[in-house]
Amino acid sequence: MAKLVWKIVIIGDPAVGKTSIRRKYLGETTLKEYIYTIGADFATKRIKLTNNLTVQYQIFDLAGQQKFDKVRSSFYSGAQAAILVYDITNANSLVNLPKWVREAKQNNDGSLETFVVVGNKIDLRDQKKTNDAILKKFLKDLSRTMGHEILHIFTSALTGENIELLFKKVTEILLTKASKNNPQIERLAKPILK
Repeated sequence: MAKLVWKIVIIGDPAVGKTSIRRKYLGETTLKEYIYTIGADFATKRIKLTNNLTVQYQIFDLAGQQKFDKVRSSFYSGAQAAILVYDITNANSLVNLPKWVREAKQNNDGSLETFVVVGNKIDLRDQKKTNDAILKKFLKDLSRTMGHEILHIFTSALTGENIELLFKKVTEILLTKASKNNPQIERLAKPILK
């Protein structure tokens, strides 16, 4: 049986829902009040993709507060994917995404090739404050920089909407990349990547 281990960092401004996304994905209860992450929070999840292929996610939920910049920088090393989270009710959280991309790329050892952009809190659609033109420009610029299209998905960590889909898409992206470099993984992943 082949086992893949992927490190994923969840990054973005404070209070955008990073911890709630992680907790919801792991089947934990969502916290009713905001408690900020100190440094980083870590969890693992193992997924059996086929009879012969499993993935173990190492999920690092990184603190968004500026006072944790130095601490946070050490957690990017070895990450294969970054989930960039913004809050649709907070325009600044979208505007600040380029800063998070820069920080992730500057503190990574070259393994970080995948960014997924997440607009969280769609359960609060009626309070949306983010600008679609700014989002489109950011996605276009990041796609150009990375050399491939960047996935964008809307989620609600509160209701769970699209949380499973988010991680399914991350799995597909990382599995496609792993398959290109490894014939055994390519063979085992065929049923999933049809």
